Amino acid sequence: MRSVSPFRITACAGLVLATATAAVAALPPYHQRTREIAAIVESREVQEALRESPIESIVWTGQERVQVKGGFCSVEVQIVDTGKRGDPPGPRKFKLKVRKAVCQ
Repeated sequence: MRSVSPFRITACAGLVLATATAAVAALPPYHQRTREIAAIVESREVQEALRESPIESIVWTGQERVQVKGGFCSVEVQIVDTGKRGDPPGPRKFKLKVRKAVCQ
């Protein structure tokens, strides 16, 4: 039987840990999008912009831009990344920038 050096065991363990850390560094796109939609639905600013009307649709119109419609109003919401380089792994940090609503 061949013996395995302690260095080789340590190197393999490090590789496994590095791979596991990279795998949890960000949420899968489906779950990240779910967090973004939840933030939009729960946003007091969006509710005020839509004059308290229920949200009827949320449509992605471009990179990090969303059109939210409810009642006779629509509002553009921009998803702004607030994460910093060197942040620990985890879900993307963001905030919402709610534009002025357009109402009929």
